Amino acid sequence: MNEGLGWGLDELQCLPLVGFAPTLLRIIVDPTSDATLGITAVTYFKNTVTKHWKRDEDLAETEHQFVLSEEDKTFVREVIVDAICNTTNFTVRSQLCYALQTLARCDFPDQWASLPAKVALLMHTDNANHMLGAFLVLYKISKIYEYKRTTERKVLLDMMQPLMPILFERLVHLIPNDSDESILLQKIIVKILYCLTQFALNLEFIPTEQLDGWLNACREILMHPSPPSVDVSDPEEAERHEHWKLKKWSAKVLERTFER
Repeated sequence: MNEGLGWGLDELQCLPLVGFAPTLLRIIVDPTSDATLGITAVTYFKNTVTKHWKRDEDLAETEHQFVLSEEDKTFVREVIVDAICNTTNFTVRSQLCYALQTLARCDFPDQWASLPAKVALLMHTDNANHMLGAFLVLYKISKIYEYKRTTERKVLLDMMQPLMPILFERLVHLIPNDSDESILLQKIIVKILYCLTQFALNLEFIPTEQLDGWLNACREILMHPSPPSVDVSDPEEAERHEHWKLKKWSAKVLERTFER
């Protein structure tokens, strides 16, 4: 079956067909699909979403352009977060996150009001992959609003206000854990924090009473000893490790905060 699907993908060349994007997503989430097929499918899926999610406003109204049907869009919105959470393939996850960011730019929050509740539910799980997926979704959405004016960030504020205490609780719980899994989760949480605060320290995102806790957590990360596997005496070698990257982002948060 997979061989047939793989042949079909090559032949279709990402043609604008109704049902094509949902079919690709089903292949991606199918646990019986091999890695090569999954990567092929996710590449076509990302390209399809990027090109055909909404009409190109620069084209003349009389010029034909394929746009995904509302039925296809609904299916994709309902499935993509779970797909990000359930894949363990780095390439597949990265491409899905890119596609999700495209969707969010177009549809959030008006056509995707259920997204914050979905993410909050995943953040309460003890499944590391689900937490990773939830944090990556928050990071990608935060990046959309990173360079927006404060007045244009209300959508992000409404989403993040109830989620920041959960993120903080997760970070504090993870700090003593030196596993690769824990370090990656910590790094994404700190990068979210940096996204939210690097240009403006909006106390609606993080009230003053919570800010001390976040800054102390970043300080604790910096003070936490690196594992023996990280050679801190060699900067080039150290930069390749997630532990070093986590400390780098924690330092950037503290630097930006005290600059202001």
